[in-house]
This record gives sequence, C-alpha cells and structure tokens, in this order.
Amino acid sequence: MEYVSGIKLRDILLDNGNWWKFFLTHRRLIRTSIIINVLKVLVCRTRFLGYHFFVCPKCHQSIKAPHSCKSRFCSSCGKKATDDWIKNSFNTLPDTSWQHITFTMPDLLWDFFWVNRYLINRIPLLAANIIKKLAAQKGFCPGIYLAIHTFGRDLKRNLHLHLSTTTGGLSLVGHNWIGNAYFYHDTIKKMWRYEIISLFRKEYKSGRLKLPPSLKHIKTYTTFNSWLNHLYQKTWVVHLNKQSDNLKLNSVRRPIKTAHTSRIPRKIS
Repeated sequence: MEYVSGIKLRDILLDNGNWWKFFLTHRRLIRTSIIINVLKVLVCRTRFLGYHFFVCPKCHQSIKAPHSCKSRFCSSCGKKATDDWIKNSFNTLPDTSWQHITFTMPDLLWDFFWVNRYLINRIPLLAANIIKKLAAQKGFCPGIYLAIHTFGRDLKRNLHLHLSTTTGGLSLVGHNWIGNAYFYHDTIKKMWRYEIISLFRKEYKSGRLKLPPSLKHIKTYTTFNSWLNHLYQKTWVVHLNKQSDNLKLNSVRRPIKTAHTSRIPRKIS
C-alpha cells in the first residue's frame, strides 16, 4: 500500500472501526462491488491472498511475498494499473496534435445517473459521435480516447466526460493525413446539449428511466419534457483546451467549471 503522510488507506478504513461503522449504517445503500473492493484493500499484501515463497539456494534465507489485491480502488494497485494504461496508450496513439475537451451538464441531471447507472455507459458514445460527425464534415476520421468522471475535484457528485481528439486524421477518401482541423466550441456545445436532452426524452418514453426522489411529482411525459426544456435554456459548459503537440500534456485533467455556473468558456478556433 502507498503511504500518504505516513498513513495507509487501509489504516483509515480500520482506524476506530471506521469501515465497519459505515457499513452497518449504510449497508443497504452500498453496492456489492464497493464492498468487494474495500475488502480487497483491507487484505492487500497480506497472507489472506496467499504469497510467493522465495529461498536463496546458497544461504537458504527465505522470504514470503504477499500477493496484491489488484483492485483499482487500492492506492497502490490502482496507481500501477493506471500508469501501465497511460504508458501503453502513449505507445499506441498517433504522434500528432491533440485537443482536450471536457463535456459537462447541468447539476440537476447528475442524480439521474445514480438511479439509472446504465446511462453512464451511454454518454461516451454520444460525445465521440459528435466529434466524428464534425470530422466527417471535414473529410477525415479522427483518433479519440475518453474517460468518464463521476466526481469532481471537490469529491462531490459531478458527472462529466474528458475527451481527447486528434485535430486531424485519415481522409475518408484516399487515406491521406489531413491536419490543422479545428473544432468550434459553440457547435460542440449545442450538439452535446441536444444529444443529452434527446437521450432523456427517449429513455422516458421507453419506460426505462427512473426519476430521482426530487422529481417523483412528475407523472407524465408532457411534464417531464417541460422540465427538460427548462434545462435546455440553461448554460451548458463544454471546455476546449488549446491544441497541443504534447499528448501527455494534453491528457492532463484540467479544472472544470460545473454547468450551473454562469461563466461561459472562451471559444477556441
């Protein structure tokens, strides 16, 4: 386990029975996957997970190396997995100019994703398709990678999406490289807002969408659509970083502005 100011994550969970008290109080709200990963952290690099036994053939000195938990939640195992993923990504992605884009949405929509978790897997495709459509209009196929964040830097629920795209790509005809392509902030913001609102309309009509407790008073599609139209008039923040030839620098997470603020990002062109 990694140390933070001399304290292990396991120590925080075990100190004064913190995890056990939290579990007893909120066990009906904690998902099984969270419980499993916390338990993995608690037994990481202990003999509960087994160990390798090494013996020196000359001096016969022996050591036992406990196995790690390999959980992404673990501050040690998760960091290693992330570092390996970043290293492999840099070796795979094309060496060209990139642009980092952060997609956010009004805070009133965040709760929907916690009671309809399947929706979290739907929004990355929406964002990617926006960039692919704009690139197709310019006649090329871009390279895209993205990540979903369910919390903000303040550790409060704040679902947003980080997407990095090449500012050029293979031409749709002839497979030549097209470079120096630009994506415009206003266009992306309008398309993103339309796609998210359309997604919620479609899911409500299908009967699959569960409403958060704060919206239990909504009983009809007409009322729900009226509520969505109100959100459509709000400020939606889509932040575009400046284009950069440094893929590693471009992939760094930037501070984001949540969608309930009144400040509108500058258009990058």
